[in-house]
Amino acid sequence: MTRAPWSREPGEVGEIPTMVSREERRYLHWLGRTQWQDHGHVLEIGPWLGGSTVCLAQGMRAGHAAPRHALHAVDNFRWREFMARYARLPLAPGDSFRPYFERNVARFGELVRPRAAVLPDEAIAVDEWADVTRAKSSESDAPFEWDDREPIEILFIDGAKSWRGMRHLLAGVVGALKPGESLLVAQDYKHWGAFWVPLFLQHVADVLTLEHDVRRGSTVTFRLERELPLERILALPDHVGALDVQLAAHALAQAADRLAALGDDLGAAQVELGAAMLALHRGDRARASEVYRRACATWPRGADDHALRNAHERLSLSGVPELTSPPRISRLARLKRRLLGRA
Repeated sequence: MTRAPWSREPGEVGEIPTMVSREERRYLHWLGRTQWQDHGHVLEIGPWLGGSTVCLAQGMRAGHAAPRHALHAVDNFRWREFMARYARLPLAPGDSFRPYFERNVARFGELVRPRAAVLPDEAIAVDEWADVTRAKSSESDAPFEWDDREPIEILFIDGAKSWRGMRHLLAGVVGALKPGESLLVAQDYKHWGAFWVPLFLQHVADVLTLEHDVRRGSTVTFRLERELPLERILALPDHVGALDVQLAAHALAQAADRLAALGDDLGAAQVELGAAMLALHRGDRARASEVYRRACATWPRGADDHALRNAHERLSLSGVPELTSPPRISRLARLKRRLLGRA
């Protein structure tokens, strides 16, 4: 496999906890250093504790000594219980972790501009994990908005955790994205549980060109070739429950085909597995089970099975019937992939 152009970029973030892979961190540094031309802002949705923010900022600073635009980091900065698996901080659910974020990015001064705001999420009664991971908004939370007069050159999407949130985000930035120039960096594109990311982008695929595929991670980046069609975005339903599940599954298969054409068979399999979560969120447990079983039977031989194991756990907790265990792979193969992921 040809070495990615970002493979030799720094990807260290010190003691900052992060949920993005080493290759994704290197990619973000390379993105800020080589792809960002300071023609517009970088907007990061969902920076958490700042690991990805630091990588972007390091790259931006390396490429531009005195930038005119900034890195805007938008989060609700509210601690959720699941986060304790990734960072040990003295915080209770609902507490603000903004002071920790600001401490972690302090050395980048005026380049990084944090802002507290939320994207709306639809309630999914059949998926307890969705309720755990999504933000609990209150009357004091500001809804995400963006001034169209402030151009966005790179939109890094990591905090759109629902179909409704993705719809709101893209509708809100249409006027600030510049055709031929703006990049949409979808961090959860290949994450099977975030089916709304590839599904939504597939709905506007005719105005996007696939630019970068981070193999050891879930990030896929697109360049905006023509203006995002606002009327088409707003015409899509506001709740995932109103989607036609067969048409949506077909769109996911098309998104997977784009990755398979690049030789990313694992990424393609993970995107198609997302149809199981789509079916679950539509309340169709039988279809979710069918999609999962088909994925087990067709999973790329010897490929990382983390997504399958994760899917088995989440679907089981949600009452999806007739789930078989994922195909077993050798301990040596799993160790090899783990070591490669750290390279």
